[in-house]
Amino acid sequence: MARRLFRSAASESSKPKTRIGRIGNGHENNKQFRNNAVKTSKYSWYNFLILNLLSQFRRVANVYFLIQGILMSIGWYYPHIYQSPVNPWSTIGTLIFVLSVTLVKDGIEDGTRHASDARENNKPVTVVRNGKEVEIASHLVRVGDWIRVINKDQFPADMVAVLSSDSNNQLFVETANIDGETNLKIRKTVHNYVDPLIAPTCLPVNQGYFECDLPNKHIHHFSCTVNLENEKRKVPASYENFLLRGSVLRNTAWVYGFVVYTGLDTKVMKNMTKAPSKLSQIERTTNRIIFIIFFTQLILVIVSVIISVGINNQGRDDAFSGGDGGNTVFPFWLAQVFAFFILYGQMVPISLYVTMEMVNLAQGYFVNHDIKMMHVDDNDGVEEVIMPECRDSKLCQEIGQIEYVFSDKTGTLTRNVMEFKMCHWWKSLRLSCCCSSSFNDSENLQSRNVFPTVSGLPYRYS
Repeated sequence: MARRLFRSAASESSKPKTRIGRIGNGHENNKQFRNNAVKTSKYSWYNFLILNLLSQFRRVANVYFLIQGILMSIGWYYPHIYQSPVNPWSTIGTLIFVLSVTLVKDGIEDGTRHASDARENNKPVTVVRNGKEVEIASHLVRVGDWIRVINKDQFPADMVAVLSSDSNNQLFVETANIDGETNLKIRKTVHNYVDPLIAPTCLPVNQGYFECDLPNKHIHHFSCTVNLENEKRKVPASYENFLLRGSVLRNTAWVYGFVVYTGLDTKVMKNMTKAPSKLSQIERTTNRIIFIIFFTQLILVIVSVIISVGINNQGRDDAFSGGDGGNTVFPFWLAQVFAFFILYGQMVPISLYVTMEMVNLAQGYFVNHDIKMMHVDDNDGVEEVIMPECRDSKLCQEIGQIEYVFSDKTGTLTRNVMEFKMCHWWKSLRLSCCCSSSFNDSENLQSRNVFPTVSGLPYRYS
C-alpha cells in the first residue's frame, strides 16, 4: 500500500506544471503536442453502430419490444419450452425497421457534423516556416508556428500576439462567436521588435521558446513568458496579449503571433462538452406511459394466469387454457405467464414509434428548407444567405414548448438593434398621453405633430 502511494505521488510530481515549446517551425520542434484538428461529431466509423444502438435503447419501448421479440422467438421455434401464440417477426421486423430508420437519420445528421469539422479543419491558414509565408490547412498548424492573420479573418488557434500593423502595438478583436459580445476588445502585442512601418516586408523568422500554463478552460486567464533568441531578457505575456481561437480580427490590417494551444487543447474546445444524446419531452413522457402500461399488463397477465390455471385444474381443455400447454418443459402456470405476456404485448403500439420517426424526419426536412427562417447576413456589404440547420430532428418537437429563457443581458440571445416604437410624455400635471408610430426619425414625427410643446419647447426624439 505504501509502495502504491509512493508511486502515485511520484507520478504526480513528474507531471509538468507548465507548457514549454519552441517558437518557429512548430511542425518540427513540438511534435509532442496535439495537432490543430477539432472534432464536434458524436460518432466515428468504428463505433457508430454500437453507440447509436445503445442510445436508441434508452427508449423504454425499444427495450420492451426487444424482450417481446426474444420471448416470441423462443416460444415459436422451441415450443417444447413454452408456446408463443404470435409469430415473432411481427414484432422483430417492425423493431428492426424503427431502429434502421433512426440509425440512418442519426448517421445523416452526424455526417453533417463531420462535414462541418472537415470544412473547419481545412480552412487555409498563412504560416511562416523557414522564413517564408506558406498557406496550409488549419489542421496542420502546430504549436510554435508563426501565424499571419489579416483583417476580418478568424484566429485558427490560441495565439500570443507579437506584432501588429498598428503603430501603438494594438489590435481589435471581436469575440461574438465565443461569448456573443459584439463590441470590440483591445489586445496588445507582447513586444514591438520590428518597426511596424516595414513589418509587412520583414517576416518574423525569430526562433526562441515560450513557457505558459498547461491547457485549461479558463478563458479569461493566461500567463506566459516569451524568450526570443535575439532578445537578452524574457518578456511576459498576459491575457491582453492572448488571442482566442474563433475570435475575429477587426480594424487591424494584420497581426503576427505564435501558437500556444492547438485543436482540442484550445480554451474554447476545453469548454465544449461532448454532444449529448438528448430525449425530447414527448419521448420522456412516452417512457413514463410505457411503465404504466407495463404494470397494467402484469396485472392482466396475473389475473389471466390465475383463471387459466383454475380452468386447467378442473380438467377442461379449451382455447383459454392453452390447449396442450401442459406438454412443455416449463410448468403449466409459467408457460401461461409467457403466453399471456406475449398476447398482451399489443397494448404498446409499436406502430406509434414508426409514425414518430417518420414525423421527425419530415419536420427536420421542413426546418432545413424553410425560407421564412432564412437569414441574410449583410456583413460589411457582402450578403450571405444562412439557411436553418436541424442538428437533431428528435428535438423538433420541442419548438414552441420553451418555458424559461435565461439571459444575462440583451445581445446574447437577441440582437443589439433598437427601433423606435412608442413615446410617452406629460403634457400637464393632470393629463398624460402616449402615442405609437411607425416612423423612425424625428423629422417625420415632427411633421405629424406627434411631439407636443411644453413651455414652448417641443420634446424631440433622438
